Amino acid sequence: MLIEGSKISYVGKARKTPKGYKEIDARGKVVTPGLIDTANHLGLSEISMIKATVDGNEETEAVLPELRVLDALYLQSKAIVRARKQGITAAGVVPSGRNPFSGVGAVIRCHGLLTADAVIKQEMGLHVRLGEPPKQLFGGKKAPSTRMGTVAMIRKAFLGAQNHQEKVKYKAKKGTPFARKLKQEALIKALNGKLKVWFHAHRASDIEAALRIAREFKLKIVIARGAQSPRVAALLAAQKVPVVVAPVMLVPYTMETQGASMATAGALEKAGVQVAIGTMATHDARNLPFQAGFARAHGLSPQATLKSVTLDAARILGVDKQLGSITRGKDADIVIWHGDPFKVMSKPNKVIILGQVVEDNPEQP
Repeated sequence: MLIEGSKISYVGKARKTPKGYKEIDARGKVVTPGLIDTANHLGLSEISMIKATVDGNEETEAVLPELRVLDALYLQSKAIVRARKQGITAAGVVPSGRNPFSGVGAVIRCHGLLTADAVIKQEMGLHVRLGEPPKQLFGGKKAPSTRMGTVAMIRKAFLGAQNHQEKVKYKAKKGTPFARKLKQEALIKALNGKLKVWFHAHRASDIEAALRIAREFKLKIVIARGAQSPRVAALLAAQKVPVVVAPVMLVPYTMETQGASMATAGALEKAGVQVAIGTMATHDARNLPFQAGFARAHGLSPQATLKSVTLDAARILGVDKQLGSITRGKDADIVIWHGDPFKVMSKPNKVIILGQVVEDNPEQP
């Protein structure tokens, strides 16, 4: 492999190193693309018990599609450094609110102190919550307090955005000025296919509700979390809806997570569903390789395991032209491992981001 600047310029048979290039000997080691945590909360909360550092969950209203993770990122977070040391070079950062609409995510590189340097994709997915969390948002004193109320609120928001879009088109034809509405603009991007809608749902019936909404409004969707997703795997495969299993090691701690299993990713793969893995962690995104390893141990094929944290993760996040595989022309985000990256005792030898060695750990574990 040859890296020129920040890009991979050659992949193939070994050849003489050109003059002026630094050589890294990876013989006897495992080389992978940089790992991608498809869904987490990195950079949104530094100390959970100190509210001043918590910026991932704006829960003052139920419908807040206009929020952007981009505007809250703290890229000096120590959690990002810890993740990078474990071979994670990029992440899909999602809002953590319980709102039916909690905002728009972002894709970041786990290196760089400024958004201009670290943010790969400013707008990644419109995030929608189904199931128990929205019911708990206002303690039953305000809507939504039921699953019916949550789904109705989501449908009403999309219908309102459709109507607003038609009004804007009509006024534009007439040459009449119109006021911008941030709420509607975010929803319209989803309706027009410019933003995928991520439905965070565990219960099978909630996932079915997401599929109904997707059909009604012709949305491009992703299912995130997905404890009971294998129960509706045939429906997901038929609609070609990917699932971000997040986290793999989820325990059945609520009614809607009954059936949670480390075999979820493997069951989805067997049903023909595209799978990626996310930690959904604020501080422990570093555990992504272990989560993938547990998924592999419980039925996810070795090839799908690697893709779930590289190429398929990049595809779901919409950054596969830059990341996710060791391919000529892509960003040189590479990890050299002392051993199998998905075994607990393995660790990175070198982490390379945009062609630069950012973590160097020559010692064997």
